This record gives sequence, structure tokens and C-alpha cells, in this order.
Amino acid sequence: MPVESSTCGLRHHAPWFALDDEFARPIGKLPFPCAILAMGEMLVGAAIFACLAGASLVSLMVHERFPAHHLQDDTSAVVRLAANLFVVMSSLMLGLMINSAKNTFEAINGNVHTFATDLILLDRTLRHY
Repeated sequence: MPVESSTCGLRHHAPWFALDDEFARPIGKLPFPCAILAMGEMLVGAAIFACLAGASLVSLMVHERFPAHHLQDDTSAVVRLAANLFVVMSSLMLGLMINSAKNTFEAINGNVHTFATDLILLDRTLRHY
């Protein structure tokens, strides 16, 4: 059954289990621009990394031109505390995301095991009859 892609407007044949699911389509089957659009999360991560690396390099170059009151210990302590706050919040969010993914995996794994057990019981019942 042909399904129209929402990202590129292309038509393709989707398998029976992915009739309307755009995330189930393999990226290798899409043309090059559409494959780049499908990797949006990777591009966002790379852009954030590039911005942070650029900001750190710029701050290394501009560091010597700061006024003396910006180079005191109090200022560096405040900057250090703010950086620690970002690190703690990032690690908390990463831990919550990993926990959510683990719970989802365990739920799906339990459903697969239940389905397999039901199939085995059905097979045994049909053999009995």
C-alpha cells in the first residue's frame, strides 16, 4: 500500500506493520536530502556541540581582555557554580531519559514474553484437541 512521506512528499511501499509510521521507514531507502531530514536529532546535537566548542574557543581568546574585576575569585566562583548547576541538571535529565527508555524496553519485553507464552499454550491446546 503506497504511503506518502510527510518529510519529502515521496511515495513508497510500507510494510504491513508500518502503514502510517514515518519512523519505521528505513533511512537507506530515502533520497539523500530526505535522509538528512530524518537525522534531525543528530544534526541538532552536532550544532549544539559546535556552538559550545566555538564559545569556549572564543572565551579563551577574549579572556586576557577582560577588566580586572571580572577576573577575581568571586566571579570565577559564581561561574563555576552556574556551570555545576548545568552539569547537575543535564545529568538528572539524562538519568531520567535512560530510566524511561529502560521502563519502555521492559514493558515491551514483557509483552513479547506474554505473547510467546500464549502462543505456546495455544499450540499445546491445539495439539491436545
